[in-house]
Amino acid sequence: MSNNIVKLLCLLCFLAGSARADFLDYGLYWFGKDQASEKYTGPGNRYYDDGKPTLIFVHGWQLGTSKDNYWRPNFNFQNNAPAHGYDIDEAAAWIDQGWNVGIYYWNQFADELEVKDAEAKMWTATGPRGMRYRQSDGSYSTLQAPEKSISELMTDAIAEALKNNRNGYLLLHGHSLGNQLAISVAYGLTRRAEQGIVPASMIPERLVLSDPFWSKFGKNYLNDAWTGEISRAYARYLIDHYDIALEMTRSSGICDLWIGDCNEEMTRLAAFQRLRFWYSDWWEIDQKHIMAYDWWMLSRTYPAPLELNENLDPTGENALSASTSDQRIKAMMGGQYEWDQVDGLYTSTPADDRFEVIELSY
Repeated sequence: MSNNIVKLLCLLCFLAGSARADFLDYGLYWFGKDQASEKYTGPGNRYYDDGKPTLIFVHGWQLGTSKDNYWRPNFNFQNNAPAHGYDIDEAAAWIDQGWNVGIYYWNQFADELEVKDAEAKMWTATGPRGMRYRQSDGSYSTLQAPEKSISELMTDAIAEALKNNRNGYLLLHGHSLGNQLAISVAYGLTRRAEQGIVPASMIPERLVLSDPFWSKFGKNYLNDAWTGEISRAYARYLIDHYDIALEMTRSSGICDLWIGDCNEEMTRLAAFQRLRFWYSDWWEIDQKHIMAYDWWMLSRTYPAPLELNENLDPTGENALSASTSDQRIKAMMGGQYEWDQVDGLYTSTPADDRFEVIELSY
């Protein structure tokens, strides 16, 4: 056998090995209890029912998780926030109450050293880092890179997965950077419905932004608009045209970092509530940030928390949680009031939380 043939065979073996080694997994996973899950690949998923209302959660920045055996957030409080979380299934109450529960994963794309590079992928496939994704050895690959943004991919996935849903209720929940996906996907589904591409029943009824993050400054891929500015415009469109319920919680100082945009105008569109996780130390900004979506998911297990007046007496109304009705959320929107946690500050369960209603003046 000639040396050239040997070299060619070695090259082919190397390329085949490289192709096998390249790993990419993203998309919509439906969940059962105790973190059992199955990726949506078509009809017949064991954890999805076309007759049920649907909750889909989407995560944010996932720095370093690919090297940690492709770690992913799920619906277990201890897995997500090991410093203060406990072993409880946050999806169980939802499932018991008859919901489909899913997570849209984009963790390998979100594993960027710079949060703004991950942020760009939500809006465009041609941003600073394209659609590269991270491998478990820390390297980046584009071998299987999609040609669409994460927002487009997620919108496509939901449109396909819910095309035969008879219930017609969709709730999108975004944490941190993922809030931008929840908003842009809600807007994308709405525009498709307006064009007759998907049924009108696919327009989301409720949007949840858990400790949301937007970066500062204009982006060339958004014609120099800020991501928070575009998110706000989409949210306002959904509220004005479709009466969507929009809620937002703030649990950390993440937006006070030099790169973060607090997007105060968004707080005045939404029903806005401050969470006080005083059982974690003041410097644990990351834990306070992470626990925002765990708190919201877990709050479905308990009745909606009480609203208190300035004397800390119950008003007869509820504050914000996953158990709060859409009608109540809509009544809380608009920026006239915000809600601040005053009870349950030193426990990680939402069961004992109560919130003072505060009238705002601008």
